[in-house]
Amino acid sequence: MSLNNISYEDKILDLLKPEDLTEDMQYIVSLLGFKVVKDLMRAVGGSRISIPLPSSYASVAVERYLKKGDNNHLSTIKIAREFNMSTAQVLKIAKEKSHGVKPESMF
Repeated sequence: MSLNNISYEDKILDLLKPEDLTEDMQYIVSLLGFKVVKDLMRAVGGSRISIPLPSSYASVAVERYLKKGDNNHLSTIKIAREFNMSTAQVLKIAKEKSHGVKPESMF
């Protein structure tokens, strides 16, 4: 590839090797691949990105789980255990979205 007609950043990235990267970036390369990491560097390089934990989306997952409809026979306790949530959280999601979840006492 000729290096004359590309940006200086692309020249740098074209000559870069995974071993040139910091340890944390090498870990991301091992997860996503070097091309994806270079694309990320082009698109958002220099930015601080917060990657949420999967548990940050527990409410969305429970809502989607309840919408499937074949899970309405499960108790709030069982659903709460499956998603590591409290029964109160599951009931709140179900109530907000009007899903027919059977409330059960924990005792």
